[in-house]
Amino acid sequence: MWRFLTGVKPPPQKKAKLSEADAHYEKEKRKREPQKTWKDKRPWLQFTPDGTMICSYCVDAKIPETKTEFVAGCKSARIESVKKHETSEVHVHAAEVIKSRMKEVGTRPAEKALQKMNEEVFAKLEKLFRTCHAMAKHNRPFSDFVWQCQLDKAKGLDVGATYINDKSARSFTQAIAETERANIKRVIERNKFASILSDGATDCSVTENEIVYVRICERGVVSVKFMGCMATEKADAKGIFNALKRAVESIGLEWEELLKKLVALGSDGASVMMGARKGVAALLKEKNPSIIGIHCFGHRLELAYKESLAKVDLGDKVVTLFMGLYYFYHNSPLNRSNLKNSFKALGKKAVTPTRVGGTRWVGHVLRALTNLFKGYEAVVQHLQQLGEDPKASSVAKSKAKCFLKLLTKKDVMQFASFLHDVVSALSIMSKVFQRKDGTAADIHRSLKNVLSVLDDYRTCDGPYLAKMKSGVLCHSATGSLVQFPSARANLLTSLGENLKKRFADSDTGVINSTSIVDLGIWPVKEKMKAFGDKEVVFIVKHYEESLVSAGVDVDSVQLE
Repeated sequence: MWRFLTGVKPPPQKKAKLSEADAHYEKEKRKREPQKTWKDKRPWLQFTPDGTMICSYCVDAKIPETKTEFVAGCKSARIESVKKHETSEVHVHAAEVIKSRMKEVGTRPAEKALQKMNEEVFAKLEKLFRTCHAMAKHNRPFSDFVWQCQLDKAKGLDVGATYINDKSARSFTQAIAETERANIKRVIERNKFASILSDGATDCSVTENEIVYVRICERGVVSVKFMGCMATEKADAKGIFNALKRAVESIGLEWEELLKKLVALGSDGASVMMGARKGVAALLKEKNPSIIGIHCFGHRLELAYKESLAKVDLGDKVVTLFMGLYYFYHNSPLNRSNLKNSFKALGKKAVTPTRVGGTRWVGHVLRALTNLFKGYEAVVQHLQQLGEDPKASSVAKSKAKCFLKLLTKKDVMQFASFLHDVVSALSIMSKVFQRKDGTAADIHRSLKNVLSVLDDYRTCDGPYLAKMKSGVLCHSATGSLVQFPSARANLLTSLGENLKKRFADSDTGVINSTSIVDLGIWPVKEKMKAFGDKEVVFIVKHYEESLVSAGVDVDSVQLE
Protein backbone atom coordinates (compact mmCIF):
# COMPACT_ATOMS: atom_id res chain seq x y z
CA MET A 1 0.00 0.00 0.00
CA TRP A 2 2.90 2.34 0.70
CA ARG A 3 3.38 2.86 -3.04
CA PHE A 4 -0.04 4.48 -3.36
CA LEU A 5 0.40 6.85 -0.42
CA THR A 6 2.20 10.19 -0.79
CA GLY A 7 5.09 10.84 1.57
CA VAL A 8 5.32 7.29 2.81
CA LYS A 9 8.73 5.58 2.73
CA PRO A 10 9.05 1.93 1.77
CA PRO A 11 9.33 -0.42 4.70
CA PRO A 12 12.76 -1.98 5.40
CA GLN A 13 13.34 -5.33 3.73
CA LYS A 14 13.72 -8.36 5.84
CA LYS A 15 16.94 -10.31 5.33
CA ALA A 16 16.77 -14.03 5.25
CA LYS A 17 18.55 -15.65 8.10
CA LEU A 18 21.48 -17.80 6.92
CA SER A 19 22.16 -21.11 8.35
CA GLU A 20 25.33 -21.63 10.30
CA ALA A 21 26.96 -23.58 7.41
CA ASP A 22 26.04 -20.95 4.83
CA ALA A 23 27.31 -18.14 7.01
CA HIS A 24 30.61 -19.93 7.44
CA TYR A 25 30.90 -20.45 3.61
CA GLU A 26 30.22 -16.81 2.88
CA LYS A 27 32.79 -15.78 5.40
CA GLU A 28 35.51 -18.19 4.31
CA LYS A 29 34.86 -18.49 0.47
CA ARG A 30 37.94 -17.90 -1.86
CA LYS A 31 38.13 -15.42 -4.69
CA ARG A 32 38.22 -17.17 -8.17
CA GLU A 33 41.45 -16.57 -10.21
CA PRO A 34 42.90 -18.15 -13.41
CA GLN A 35 45.22 -21.02 -12.67
CA LYS A 36 48.75 -21.22 -14.09
CA THR A 37 48.24 -24.89 -14.89
CA TRP A 38 45.65 -23.86 -17.49
CA LYS A 39 48.52 -22.49 -19.65
CA ASP A 40 50.01 -25.96 -20.10
CA LYS A 41 49.83 -26.80 -23.85
CA ARG A 42 48.01 -23.51 -24.39
CA PRO A 43 50.66 -20.98 -25.53
CA TRP A 44 47.91 -18.64 -26.66
CA LEU A 45 46.44 -18.14 -23.17
CA GLN A 46 47.56 -15.01 -21.31
CA PHE A 47 46.54 -13.55 -17.94
CA THR A 48 46.31 -9.84 -17.14
CA PRO A 49 47.05 -8.28 -13.72
CA ASP A 50 43.34 -7.68 -13.10
CA GLY A 51 42.56 -11.38 -13.52
CA THR A 52 41.12 -11.46 -17.06
CA MET A 53 42.09 -14.01 -19.74
CA ILE A 54 43.19 -13.09 -23.27
CA CYS A 55 43.82 -15.19 -26.39
CA SER A 56 47.00 -13.94 -28.10
CA TYR A 57 46.13 -15.82 -31.31
CA CYS A 58 42.81 -14.02 -31.69
CA VAL A 59 44.42 -10.68 -30.89
CA ASP A 60 47.25 -11.16 -33.44
CA ALA A 61 44.79 -12.40 -36.07
CA LYS A 62 42.74 -9.23 -35.44
CA ILE A 63 39.52 -11.06 -34.54
CA PRO A 64 36.76 -8.52 -33.70
CA GLU A 65 35.75 -8.19 -30.04
CA THR A 66 32.19 -9.07 -30.97
CA LYS A 67 33.28 -12.56 -32.05
CA THR A 68 34.83 -13.60 -28.73
CA GLU A 69 35.32 -12.10 -25.28
CA PHE A 70 38.89 -13.41 -25.19
CA VAL A 71 40.02 -10.41 -27.29
CA ALA A 72 39.05 -7.68 -24.82
CA GLY A 73 39.50 -10.01 -21.87
CA CYS A 74 37.39 -12.79 -20.39
CA LYS A 75 36.48 -12.13 -16.72
CA SER A 76 35.06 -15.59 -16.08
CA ALA A 77 37.91 -17.35 -14.34
CA ARG A 78 36.61 -20.82 -15.13
CA ILE A 79 38.32 -23.68 -16.98
CA GLU A 80 35.06 -24.36 -18.81
CA SER A 81 35.31 -20.93 -20.48
CA VAL A 82 38.87 -21.69 -21.63
CA LYS A 83 37.92 -25.07 -23.07
CA LYS A 84 34.88 -23.65 -24.83
CA HIS A 85 36.97 -20.92 -26.51
CA GLU A 86 39.71 -23.40 -27.41
CA THR A 87 37.27 -25.46 -29.50
CA SER A 88 35.44 -22.50 -31.04
CA GLU A 89 35.59 -21.81 -34.82
CA VAL A 90 36.97 -18.33 -34.17
CA HIS A 91 39.96 -19.61 -32.21
CA VAL A 92 40.67 -22.46 -34.67
CA HIS A 93 40.74 -19.98 -37.57
CA ALA A 94 43.03 -17.62 -35.64
CA ALA A 95 45.37 -20.51 -34.83
CA GLU A 96 45.60 -21.44 -38.54
CA VAL A 97 46.43 -17.84 -39.44
CA ILE A 98 49.23 -17.69 -36.87
CA LYS A 99 50.55 -21.10 -37.94
CA SER A 100 50.67 -19.94 -41.58
CA ARG A 101 52.59 -16.82 -40.58
CA MET A 102 55.22 -18.86 -38.81
CA LYS A 103 56.05 -20.82 -42.00
CA GLU A 104 58.98 -19.81 -44.23
CA VAL A 105 58.39 -17.30 -46.99
CA GLY A 106 57.25 -19.04 -50.15
CA THR A 107 55.94 -22.17 -48.39
CA ARG A 108 52.61 -20.75 -47.26
CA PRO A 109 49.56 -22.12 -49.11
CA ALA A 110 48.27 -18.66 -50.04
CA GLU A 111 51.67 -17.66 -51.36
CA LYS A 112 51.96 -20.84 -53.40
CA ALA A 113 48.55 -20.26 -54.96
CA LEU A 114 49.42 -16.64 -55.69
CA GLN A 115 52.80 -17.61 -57.15
CA LYS A 116 51.20 -20.16 -59.45
CA MET A 117 48.67 -17.58 -60.58
CA ASN A 118 51.39 -14.94 -61.02
CA GLU A 119 53.57 -17.33 -63.06
CA GLU A 120 50.76 -17.87 -65.53
CA VAL A 121 49.98 -14.16 -65.75
CA PHE A 122 53.66 -13.22 -66.08
CA ALA A 123 54.16 -15.80 -68.84
CA LYS A 124 51.34 -14.21 -70.82
CA LEU A 125 52.54 -10.67 -70.14
CA GLU A 126 56.10 -11.59 -71.13
CA LYS A 127 54.90 -12.59 -74.62
CA LEU A 128 52.85 -9.39 -74.95
CA PHE A 129 55.77 -7.21 -73.83
CA ARG A 130 58.11 -8.89 -76.33
CA THR A 131 55.62 -8.21 -79.11
CA CYS A 132 55.40 -4.53 -78.12
CA HIS A 133 59.19 -4.27 -77.93
CA ALA A 134 59.58 -5.72 -81.43
CA MET A 135 56.92 -3.36 -82.79
CA ALA A 136 58.64 -0.35 -81.27
CA LYS A 137 62.05 -1.38 -82.67
CA HIS A 138 60.61 -1.79 -86.17
CA ASN A 139 58.47 1.38 -86.08
CA ARG A 140 55.15 -0.43 -86.34
CA PRO A 141 51.83 1.19 -85.28
CA PHE A 142 50.02 0.07 -82.12
CA SER A 143 47.13 -1.19 -84.25
CA ASP A 144 49.40 -4.05 -85.39
CA PHE A 145 49.39 -5.40 -81.84
CA VAL A 146 45.97 -7.04 -82.22
CA TRP A 147 46.77 -9.14 -85.27
CA GLN A 148 50.23 -9.96 -83.91
CA CYS A 149 48.57 -11.48 -80.83
CA GLN A 150 46.06 -13.30 -83.00
CA LEU A 151 48.99 -14.74 -84.93
CA ASP A 152 50.58 -15.88 -81.66
CA LYS A 153 47.34 -17.64 -80.72
CA ALA A 154 47.32 -19.37 -84.11
CA LYS A 155 50.85 -20.61 -83.35
CA GLY A 156 49.58 -22.15 -80.11
CA LEU A 157 50.97 -19.51 -77.75
CA ASP A 158 48.88 -18.57 -74.72
CA VAL A 159 48.70 -14.76 -74.66
CA GLY A 160 45.35 -14.54 -72.88
CA ALA A 161 42.46 -12.31 -73.92
CA THR A 162 42.63 -9.40 -71.48
CA TYR A 163 45.12 -7.01 -73.03
CA ILE A 164 44.62 -7.61 -76.76
CA ASN A 165 44.05 -3.99 -77.84
CA ASP A 166 46.07 -1.01 -79.03
CA LYS A 167 45.64 0.89 -75.74
CA SER A 168 47.36 -1.91 -73.82
CA ALA A 169 50.11 -1.92 -76.45
CA ARG A 170 50.68 1.77 -75.78
CA SER A 171 50.85 1.17 -72.03
CA PHE A 172 53.27 -1.75 -72.41
CA THR A 173 55.53 0.26 -74.74
CA GLN A 174 55.56 3.20 -72.33
CA ALA A 175 56.50 0.85 -69.49
CA ILE A 176 59.36 -0.57 -71.57
CA ALA A 177 60.52 2.96 -72.39
CA GLU A 178 60.47 4.00 -68.74
CA THR A 179 62.52 0.94 -67.79
CA GLU A 180 65.08 1.69 -70.51
CA ARG A 181 65.31 5.33 -69.43
CA ALA A 182 65.96 4.19 -65.86
CA ASN A 183 68.68 1.81 -67.08
CA ILE A 184 70.35 4.56 -69.11
CA LYS A 185 70.21 6.88 -66.13
CA ARG A 186 71.93 4.31 -63.91
CA VAL A 187 74.63 3.69 -66.52
CA ILE A 188 75.38 7.42 -66.82
CA GLU A 189 75.35 7.93 -63.05
CA ARG A 190 77.91 5.22 -62.37
CA ASN A 191 80.30 6.53 -65.06
CA LYS A 192 82.48 9.58 -64.63
CA PHE A 193 82.58 10.92 -68.20
CA ALA A 194 80.24 11.07 -71.18
CA SER A 195 79.81 12.59 -74.63
CA ILE A 196 76.67 13.70 -76.46
CA LEU A 197 75.87 12.88 -80.09
CA SER A 198 73.17 14.96 -81.73
CA ASP A 199 71.61 15.39 -85.17
CA GLY A 200 68.55 17.11 -86.57
CA ALA A 201 65.60 15.36 -88.24
CA THR A 202 62.18 16.25 -89.63
CA ASP A 203 59.29 13.90 -88.85
CA CYS A 204 56.14 13.17 -90.87
CA SER A 205 54.42 16.23 -89.37
CA VAL A 206 57.21 18.44 -90.74
CA THR A 207 58.36 19.25 -87.20
CA GLU A 208 62.01 19.91 -86.47
CA ASN A 209 63.36 17.36 -84.01
CA GLU A 210 66.71 16.82 -82.38
CA ILE A 211 67.86 13.23 -81.91
CA VAL A 212 70.10 12.89 -78.85
CA TYR A 213 72.44 10.04 -77.90
CA VAL A 214 74.91 9.67 -75.05
CA ARG A 215 78.24 7.90 -75.57
CA ILE A 216 80.01 6.36 -72.61
CA CYS A 217 82.85 3.98 -71.87
CA GLU A 218 82.25 1.52 -69.03
CA ARG A 219 85.14 -0.73 -68.03
CA GLY A 220 86.71 -0.33 -71.44
CA VAL A 221 83.50 -1.10 -73.38
CA VAL A 222 82.24 1.82 -75.48
CA SER A 223 78.46 2.05 -75.96
CA VAL A 224 75.97 4.54 -77.38
CA LYS A 225 72.59 5.01 -75.68
CA PHE A 226 69.53 6.73 -77.15
CA MET A 227 68.20 9.44 -74.82
CA GLY A 228 65.36 10.95 -76.80
CA CYS A 229 63.97 12.75 -79.83
CA MET A 230 62.91 16.25 -78.83
CA ALA A 231 60.89 18.74 -80.88
CA THR A 232 62.42 22.21 -81.27
CA GLU A 233 60.38 25.37 -81.74
CA LYS A 234 63.20 26.83 -83.80
CA ALA A 235 66.24 25.01 -85.13
CA ASP A 236 68.70 27.62 -83.88
CA ALA A 237 71.49 27.14 -81.35
CA LYS A 238 69.35 28.10 -78.34
CA GLY A 239 66.46 25.86 -79.43
CA ILE A 240 68.76 22.87 -79.97
CA PHE A 241 70.53 23.54 -76.65
CA ASN A 242 67.17 23.46 -74.84
CA ALA A 243 66.27 20.25 -76.70
CA LEU A 244 69.47 18.61 -75.43
CA LYS A 245 68.61 19.70 -71.92
CA ARG A 246 65.08 18.31 -72.14
CA ALA A 247 66.37 15.01 -73.53
CA VAL A 248 68.71 14.61 -70.55
CA GLU A 249 65.97 15.51 -68.06
CA SER A 250 63.52 13.11 -69.76
CA ILE A 251 65.49 10.13 -68.36
CA GLY A 252 65.43 11.62 -64.86
CA LEU A 253 68.99 12.97 -64.92
CA GLU A 254 69.99 16.43 -63.75
CA TRP A 255 71.31 18.60 -66.61
CA GLU A 256 73.92 20.27 -64.42
CA GLU A 257 75.10 16.87 -63.24
CA LEU A 258 75.68 15.66 -66.82
CA LEU A 259 77.46 18.90 -67.76
CA LYS A 260 80.13 18.12 -65.17
CA LYS A 261 80.78 14.76 -66.85
CA LEU A 262 80.53 15.99 -70.45
CA VAL A 263 83.78 15.96 -72.43
CA ALA A 264 82.63 16.34 -76.06
CA LEU A 265 79.74 17.07 -78.43
CA GLY A 266 79.56 15.16 -81.72
CA SER A 267 77.39 16.46 -84.58
CA ASP A 268 77.41 17.52 -88.21
CA GLY A 269 79.44 20.54 -89.26
CA ALA A 270 76.54 23.00 -89.46
CA SER A 271 77.34 26.45 -88.08
CA VAL A 272 74.35 26.22 -85.73
CA MET A 273 76.11 23.28 -84.03
CA MET A 274 79.82 24.09 -84.40
CA GLY A 275 79.76 27.88 -84.57
CA ALA A 276 82.67 29.30 -82.58
CA ARG A 277 80.58 32.11 -81.04
CA LYS A 278 76.90 31.21 -81.05
CA GLY A 279 76.83 27.48 -81.87
CA VAL A 280 75.58 24.77 -79.56
CA ALA A 281 79.17 23.73 -78.82
CA ALA A 282 79.96 27.32 -77.77
CA LEU A 283 76.93 27.38 -75.44
CA LEU A 284 78.08 24.14 -73.83
CA LYS A 285 81.59 25.53 -73.38
CA GLU A 286 80.12 28.40 -71.39
CA LYS A 287 78.90 25.83 -68.87
CA ASN A 288 81.98 23.58 -69.07
CA PRO A 289 85.06 25.08 -70.83
CA SER A 290 86.74 21.68 -71.31
CA ILE A 291 84.01 20.39 -73.68
CA ILE A 292 85.17 20.10 -77.30
CA GLY A 293 82.98 20.04 -80.40
CA ILE A 294 83.75 17.26 -82.90
CA HIS A 295 82.52 17.48 -86.47
CA CYS A 296 81.34 14.01 -87.56
CA PHE A 297 84.21 12.24 -89.34
CA GLY A 298 81.78 10.58 -91.74
CA HIS A 299 80.47 14.00 -92.82
CA ARG A 300 84.01 15.25 -93.30
CA LEU A 301 84.87 12.32 -95.56
CA GLU A 302 81.72 12.78 -97.63
CA LEU A 303 82.27 16.53 -98.02
CA ALA A 304 85.90 16.03 -99.02
CA TYR A 305 84.88 13.45 -101.65
CA LYS A 306 82.03 15.53 -103.10
CA GLU A 307 84.09 18.69 -103.22
CA SER A 308 86.91 16.89 -105.03
CA LEU A 309 84.64 15.13 -107.53
CA ALA A 310 82.87 18.39 -108.39
CA LYS A 311 86.17 19.83 -109.69
CA VAL A 312 86.59 17.03 -112.29
CA ASP A 313 84.57 17.16 -115.53
CA LEU A 314 84.51 13.40 -115.95
CA GLY A 315 83.23 13.10 -112.41
CA ASP A 316 80.15 15.13 -113.31
CA LYS A 317 79.54 12.92 -116.37
CA VAL A 318 79.79 9.73 -114.29
CA VAL A 319 77.36 11.04 -111.63
CA THR A 320 74.92 12.17 -114.37
CA LEU A 321 75.14 8.74 -116.01
CA PHE A 322 74.48 6.84 -112.79
CA MET A 323 71.59 9.03 -111.67
CA GLY A 324 70.07 8.89 -115.14
CA LEU A 325 70.27 5.08 -115.31
CA TYR A 326 68.79 4.75 -111.81
CA TYR A 327 65.70 6.84 -112.59
CA PHE A 328 65.43 5.36 -116.10
CA TYR A 329 64.86 1.89 -114.64
CA HIS A 330 63.39 2.82 -111.27
CA ASN A 331 60.49 4.83 -112.73
CA SER A 332 59.67 2.42 -115.57
CA PRO A 333 58.44 -1.13 -114.87
CA LEU A 334 58.71 -1.88 -118.61
CA ASN A 335 62.39 -0.92 -118.75
CA ARG A 336 63.10 -2.99 -115.62
CA SER A 337 61.32 -5.98 -117.09
CA ASN A 338 63.23 -5.74 -120.38
CA LEU A 339 66.52 -5.35 -118.50
CA LYS A 340 65.80 -8.55 -116.57
CA ASN A 341 65.16 -10.31 -119.88
CA SER A 342 68.59 -9.13 -121.09
CA PHE A 343 70.20 -10.63 -117.97
CA LYS A 344 68.27 -13.84 -118.55
CA ALA A 345 69.40 -14.03 -122.19
CA LEU A 346 73.03 -13.63 -121.09
CA GLY A 347 72.62 -16.22 -118.33
CA LYS A 348 73.45 -13.80 -115.53
CA LYS A 349 71.78 -12.78 -112.28
CA ALA A 350 69.73 -9.59 -112.67
CA VAL A 351 71.21 -6.49 -111.00
CA THR A 352 69.45 -3.14 -111.46
CA PRO A 353 71.30 0.21 -111.31
CA THR A 354 71.14 1.97 -107.95
CA ARG A 355 71.44 5.60 -106.98
CA VAL A 356 74.78 7.18 -106.11
CA GLY A 357 73.35 9.34 -103.31
CA GLY A 358 71.70 8.48 -100.00
CA THR A 359 72.26 8.21 -96.27
CA ARG A 360 75.13 5.71 -96.62
CA TRP A 361 77.27 8.33 -98.42
CA VAL A 362 80.26 6.73 -100.16
CA GLY A 363 78.75 3.30 -99.51
CA HIS A 364 75.94 4.13 -101.96
CA VAL A 365 78.44 5.26 -104.58
CA LEU A 366 80.42 2.03 -104.21
CA ARG A 367 77.28 -0.08 -104.52
CA ALA A 368 76.14 1.79 -107.64
CA LEU A 369 79.55 1.35 -109.29
CA THR A 370 79.70 -2.35 -108.40
CA ASN A 371 76.20 -3.04 -109.75
CA LEU A 372 76.90 -1.24 -113.00
CA PHE A 373 80.06 -3.24 -113.71
CA LYS A 374 78.26 -6.50 -112.84
CA GLY A 375 75.41 -5.74 -115.23
CA TYR A 376 77.33 -3.73 -117.82
CA GLU A 377 76.77 -6.13 -120.73
CA ALA A 378 73.03 -6.54 -120.03
CA VAL A 379 72.49 -2.78 -119.68
CA VAL A 380 74.34 -2.07 -122.94
CA GLN A 381 72.40 -4.81 -124.73
CA HIS A 382 69.04 -3.48 -123.51
CA LEU A 383 69.87 0.11 -124.44
CA GLN A 384 70.93 -0.96 -127.94
CA GLN A 385 67.69 -2.89 -128.42
CA LEU A 386 65.63 0.01 -127.09
CA GLY A 387 67.32 2.51 -129.40
CA GLU A 388 66.41 0.37 -132.41
CA ASP A 389 62.88 -0.55 -131.27
CA PRO A 390 60.32 1.13 -133.61
CA LYS A 391 57.58 0.78 -130.99
CA ALA A 392 59.52 2.67 -128.29
CA SER A 393 58.75 6.33 -127.61
CA SER A 394 61.05 9.03 -128.93
CA VAL A 395 61.88 10.12 -125.35
CA ALA A 396 62.92 6.61 -124.35
CA LYS A 397 64.98 6.23 -127.53
CA SER A 398 66.83 9.52 -127.00
CA LYS A 399 67.62 8.66 -123.37
CA ALA A 400 68.83 5.19 -124.34
CA LYS A 401 71.13 6.60 -127.03
CA CYS A 402 72.53 9.22 -124.59
CA PHE A 403 73.25 6.60 -121.89
CA LEU A 404 74.71 4.20 -124.45
CA LYS A 405 77.06 6.86 -125.72
CA LEU A 406 78.48 7.44 -122.24
CA LEU A 407 78.66 3.71 -121.43
CA THR A 408 80.69 2.97 -124.57
CA LYS A 409 83.07 5.89 -124.15
CA LYS A 410 86.47 4.70 -122.89
CA ASP A 411 87.26 7.96 -121.07
CA VAL A 412 84.06 7.75 -119.00
CA MET A 413 84.28 4.04 -118.19
CA GLN A 414 87.96 4.14 -117.30
CA PHE A 415 87.24 7.02 -114.93
CA ALA A 416 84.29 5.04 -113.47
CA SER A 417 86.53 2.02 -112.86
CA PHE A 418 89.21 4.28 -111.34
CA LEU A 419 86.52 5.92 -109.17
CA HIS A 420 85.50 2.44 -107.95
CA ASP A 421 89.06 1.85 -106.69
CA VAL A 422 89.16 5.23 -104.95
CA VAL A 423 85.72 4.90 -103.37
CA SER A 424 86.59 1.37 -102.16
CA ALA A 425 89.41 2.85 -100.06
CA LEU A 426 87.16 5.69 -98.82
CA SER A 427 84.41 3.19 -97.97
CA ILE A 428 86.75 1.25 -95.68
CA MET A 429 87.60 4.51 -93.93
CA SER A 430 83.88 5.35 -93.66
CA LYS A 431 83.12 1.99 -92.02
CA VAL A 432 85.82 2.65 -89.42
CA PHE A 433 84.07 5.92 -88.52
CA GLN A 434 80.68 4.21 -88.30
CA ARG A 435 81.73 1.67 -85.68
CA LYS A 436 79.91 2.24 -82.40
CA ASP A 437 82.97 1.22 -80.43
CA GLY A 438 85.31 3.36 -82.50
CA THR A 439 87.37 6.19 -81.01
CA ALA A 440 88.85 9.43 -82.26
CA ALA A 441 92.19 7.64 -82.36
CA ASP A 442 90.93 5.43 -85.19
CA ILE A 443 91.08 8.31 -87.66
CA HIS A 444 94.87 8.56 -87.47
CA ARG A 445 95.66 5.16 -88.91
CA SER A 446 92.71 5.07 -91.36
CA LEU A 447 93.51 8.53 -92.73
CA LYS A 448 97.17 7.66 -93.08
CA ASN A 449 96.29 4.45 -94.94
CA VAL A 450 93.88 6.17 -97.34
CA LEU A 451 96.37 8.91 -98.19
CA SER A 452 98.98 6.24 -98.85
CA VAL A 453 96.61 4.35 -101.20
CA LEU A 454 95.71 7.54 -103.08
CA ASP A 455 99.38 8.35 -103.50
CA ASP A 456 100.01 4.85 -104.94
CA TYR A 457 97.15 5.29 -107.44
CA ARG A 458 99.03 8.13 -109.10
CA THR A 459 101.39 5.65 -110.74
CA CYS A 460 99.76 2.26 -110.13
CA ASP A 461 96.35 1.02 -111.25
CA GLY A 462 93.78 -0.26 -108.82
CA PRO A 463 92.09 -3.66 -109.32
CA TYR A 464 89.08 -2.35 -111.26
CA LEU A 465 91.11 0.00 -113.46
CA ALA A 466 93.52 -2.84 -114.25
CA LYS A 467 90.59 -5.06 -115.31
CA MET A 468 89.25 -2.22 -117.43
CA LYS A 469 92.54 -1.74 -119.25
CA SER A 470 92.95 -5.48 -119.82
CA GLY A 471 89.49 -5.69 -121.44
CA VAL A 472 87.90 -7.85 -118.73
CA LEU A 473 85.48 -5.04 -117.88
CA CYS A 474 83.48 -2.90 -120.32
CA HIS A 475 84.90 -4.38 -123.51
CA SER A 476 82.30 -2.39 -125.48
CA ALA A 477 83.95 0.90 -124.51
CA THR A 478 85.87 2.51 -127.36
CA GLY A 479 87.54 5.81 -128.15
CA SER A 480 90.71 7.60 -127.16
CA LEU A 481 91.77 8.59 -123.67
CA VAL A 482 91.68 12.39 -123.83
CA GLN A 483 90.35 13.49 -120.46
CA PHE A 484 91.08 10.51 -118.21
CA PRO A 485 94.82 11.04 -117.46
CA SER A 486 94.30 14.63 -116.30
CA ALA A 487 91.05 13.78 -114.50
CA ARG A 488 92.84 11.02 -112.62
CA ALA A 489 95.63 13.31 -111.43
CA ASN A 490 93.23 16.14 -110.56
CA LEU A 491 90.96 13.92 -108.49
CA LEU A 492 93.83 12.40 -106.50
CA THR A 493 95.43 15.79 -105.84
CA SER A 494 92.17 17.48 -104.86
CA LEU A 495 90.99 14.55 -102.72
CA GLY A 496 94.29 14.36 -100.85
CA GLU A 497 94.25 18.10 -100.11
CA ASN A 498 90.61 18.09 -99.01
CA LEU A 499 91.09 15.13 -96.71
CA LYS A 500 94.05 16.80 -95.03
CA LYS A 501 92.10 20.04 -94.69
CA ARG A 502 88.94 18.39 -93.35
CA PHE A 503 90.89 16.31 -90.83
CA ALA A 504 93.43 19.01 -89.96
CA ASP A 505 92.38 19.08 -86.29
CA SER A 506 93.38 15.42 -85.99
CA ASP A 507 97.00 16.62 -85.93
CA THR A 508 96.41 19.10 -83.10
CA GLY A 509 94.68 19.36 -79.76
CA VAL A 510 92.79 16.66 -77.89
CA ILE A 511 91.96 14.58 -80.98
CA ASN A 512 95.64 14.28 -81.87
CA SER A 513 96.47 13.33 -78.29
CA THR A 514 94.00 10.44 -78.43
CA SER A 515 96.36 8.72 -80.86
CA ILE A 516 98.00 7.01 -77.86
CA VAL A 517 94.84 4.88 -77.51
CA ASP A 518 95.55 3.23 -80.87
CA LEU A 519 97.77 0.28 -80.01
CA GLY A 520 98.60 -0.14 -83.69
CA ILE A 521 100.87 2.92 -83.71
CA TRP A 522 102.75 2.11 -80.51
CA PRO A 523 106.50 1.92 -81.11
CA VAL A 524 108.76 -1.01 -80.31
CA LYS A 525 109.78 -1.63 -76.72
CA GLU A 526 113.11 0.17 -77.08
CA LYS A 527 111.34 3.44 -78.02
CA MET A 528 108.48 3.24 -75.51
CA LYS A 529 110.22 5.26 -72.81
CA ALA A 530 108.99 8.72 -73.83
CA PHE A 531 106.03 7.65 -75.97
CA GLY A 532 102.75 9.38 -75.08
CA ASP A 533 104.14 11.61 -72.32
CA LYS A 534 103.28 14.87 -74.09
CA GLU A 535 99.83 13.62 -75.09
CA VAL A 536 98.97 12.55 -71.55
CA VAL A 537 100.09 15.91 -70.14
CA PHE A 538 98.01 17.75 -72.74
CA ILE A 539 94.84 15.73 -72.07
CA VAL A 540 95.20 16.06 -68.30
CA LYS A 541 95.71 19.81 -68.57
CA HIS A 542 92.71 20.25 -70.89
CA TYR A 543 90.33 18.16 -68.76
CA GLU A 544 91.86 18.98 -65.37
CA GLU A 545 88.67 20.50 -63.95
CA SER A 546 86.53 17.55 -65.10
CA LEU A 547 89.08 15.02 -63.81
CA VAL A 548 89.25 16.67 -60.39
CA SER A 549 85.45 16.83 -60.23
CA ALA A 550 85.37 13.08 -60.96
CA GLY A 551 87.77 12.36 -58.10
CA VAL A 552 90.86 11.68 -60.22
CA ASP A 553 94.27 12.45 -58.72
CA VAL A 554 95.66 14.43 -61.67
CA ASP A 555 99.14 14.65 -60.13
CA SER A 556 99.48 10.87 -60.27
CA VAL A 557 98.26 10.40 -63.87
CA GLN A 558 101.60 11.02 -65.57
CA LEU A 559 103.41 8.82 -63.06
CA GLU A 560 100.98 5.97 -63.71
